[in-house]
Amino acid sequence: MNHEQKVILRKHKIYTYMGTKFEKNAEVSCEVPIKIGGEISFKGSIGAYTYIRKGCRLSPALKSIGRYCSIAPDVKIGDGNHPTNWLSTSPFQWGAFPVPMEEPLENSLVFTKPNRTITIGNDVWIGTNVTITPNVKIGDGAIIAAGAVVVKDVEPYSIVGGVPAKLIRFRFSNEIIERLLNQQWWRFAPNMLSKISFDRPELAVEEIDTLIKDKNILEDKPNIIKIGANGIIL
Repeated sequence: MNHEQKVILRKHKIYTYMGTKFEKNAEVSCEVPIKIGGEISFKGSIGAYTYIRKGCRLSPALKSIGRYCSIAPDVKIGDGNHPTNWLSTSPFQWGAFPVPMEEPLENSLVFTKPNRTITIGNDVWIGTNVTITPNVKIGDGAIIAAGAVVVKDVEPYSIVGGVPAKLIRFRFSNEIIERLLNQQWWRFAPNMLSKISFDRPELAVEEIDTLIKDKNILEDKPNIIKIGANGIIL
């Protein structure tokens, strides 16, 4: 991505870290503002107020990242998963072969590529050097510790870590988690939440519920900008 493309993106409130690269087939619908880094090669969406630091690799297995997510450097999303119950573990079976072939495979010999989908909820914090394998769902409010390898779904508001990643604890009580999931505070822009007691979660939930009940808060409707390898897609 060249300087001119970055300037245009910045005018639309899409900010990029140095070295950000959109691969040829990338096509991402971005709620703005956001800040993006790393190599992007998926077709999907990124929610507003999310940042993705340098060195990340977002593969085609990724489908969506929610709002208010914090993704640290060198996170790998969607890499490193091959079928273990097929005849081979090589991707040549579904027509992906990194070594040039003198003769292409016959279509009848190429199976359908395994379905691989990764979704990341809202307000998710992913630490440095995390790897997330395909066919995984990361719930809202989850935290993934640095260096973890995530091979199965992560529950909302849980903290996981290790290789493979396992539950460490939940961030809040079941009652608070249920209220947060029903409330979906990430629907609102930061300026609408400016007076909330964020350092006191139980009180913050009450305050946001009161704003919603009294209709003193409006849902955020951010602009959506679609971008790819050549910048903004019209």
